[in-house]
Amino acid sequence: NLSQAAGVFALAAQTLTVTGTVTMTGGGLTFTTGAMNVTGNFTISAAGAFIQFGSGAHTLSGTWTNSSTSASWDATAGEVVFNSATGGTMAFAGTNLAEDEFSSVTFDSSATTAQTFTMATRGLRYGGTLIVDDAGVEAVNNILTTSGSNLAITGGGLTLGAGGTLTLNAS
Repeated sequence: NLSQAAGVFALAAQTLTVTGTVTMTGGGLTFTTGAMNVTGNFTISAAGAFIQFGSGAHTLSGTWTNSSTSASWDATAGEVVFNSATGGTMAFAGTNLAEDEFSSVTFDSSATTAQTFTMATRGLRYGGTLIVDDAGVEAVNNILTTSGSNLAITGGGLTLGAGGTLTLNAS
């Protein structure tokens, strides 16, 4: 597990691997070309906490909760892949951030059964491409849903692969 309350944890080309959860109650994580691999849930509970994704590929295997409003947040060009065996609730920052939360973001599954990623609280903002797919060989149908709420999905391109479904307002 990784808990951060203050300061900036800066990684240039290194990879940060966390077996367990990440909790940010302050401070920042910055990447240049490095990557982040987290096997558990990722929670950013402080308005002033931030991530600068850099150009690396980041894989998160749990849920996401982001309460940041920090002007230091930077989606940059990094790709974030939510690759979960259980899906779960995703509480994005939405318009709390002055810019996109992610550059490109993918919702995938590491399980042999379909997973549902349910948006809650705020919408999703991305600048590059949103991908909902099953990139593995499991041939399952992964779902990103707004859970019946009026949550916006705002961004660039959209790719729904053969194993992907986007459910808007789920009503």
